[in-house]
Amino acid sequence: MTNKHQQSQNTADSSSQAADSSASSADVKALAQVYYERGREFWRIGERGRAISEYNEAAALDPDSPAVTVLRLVNDIMDFYDPNQLNP
Repeated sequence: MTNKHQQSQNTADSSSQAADSSASSADVKALAQVYYERGREFWRIGERGRAISEYNEAAALDPDSPAVTVLRLVNDIMDFYDPNQLNP
């Protein structure tokens, strides 16, 4: 009997760990979304550095976040920008 009880307890523990894992995954995605939204607001008000920091946090938490695309686009813009061409 103890063996069956221990086996069913292990199965229950595995199930609860899987549920915790998926719940924490959803929490991480939600947190990444918060960072992404904050980044959008900082960008909108002209605080580009803070926006990029927020996008970096979002991308680190969730590689599928839209922040990954935004960071790629921002880096492309920054690579294109050359202040020396603006000074005659």
